[in-house]
Amino acid sequence: MRILPLIMLLFFSPAPRVIFAGDSVFSDESVRTVAKSSLAAFLGKIPLGHESRYGFLHRDEFTRAIPGTPLRVYTAYPDSLNGDTGNPSDHPVARNEWRIPVLVDGKSRSLLTVASVDGVLKAVELGGAALAREFGEFDRKYPGSRRALFRLDRLKCDFLMLDRTGAGLDDGEYHPLHSARLVFNVDAPSPRSRSELFGEIHRRCCDHRSADR
Repeated sequence: MRILPLIMLLFFSPAPRVIFAGDSVFSDESVRTVAKSSLAAFLGKIPLGHESRYGFLHRDEFTRAIPGTPLRVYTAYPDSLNGDTGNPSDHPVARNEWRIPVLVDGKSRSLLTVASVDGVLKAVELGGAALAREFGEFDRKYPGSRRALFRLDRLKCDFLMLDRTGAGLDDGEYHPLHSARLVFNVDAPSPRSRSELFGEIHRRCCDHRSADR
């Protein structure tokens, strides 16, 4: 039986508002506070016997689970995906949405999603064990680096945005995660610059449009 991510949000709640990158009234600490107060309720709703599907070995780990540092979710402008390479809109756009790694003994096991719903931060979903493991690998490799999730809904893939120099996420490194390596047909997860990535996105979207004709 396929287990869907745990969702504690009304089906017709409005989607998180898309805003410009960096423009947020919510701090990482406020997001983490919401995650901390909501985590136990989500863990308690995991069906007995299905702990591994959410990244846990057994239920005893729930008592040691704590929220880690939030990753803001970014996306691309629709007109950027539809345009040509060099489009002025070729920049990541922040959503009022975060993925918070759920840590057990320092290891990332699952992801709790926190989003702004009607201007209020709420925890809305628990899941993504495979993605959580990928985040954990980068955290071990680049400890202390600022990071975020760049999600391309149209192509159904993710990149990890990584700022290792202090230049900012926009001009940082874009590492293809497993889903992106499949979509872009790459074996080695070598990072891209923003201009390199958007060039690839334009070509991939152009290929999709040609295939749909």
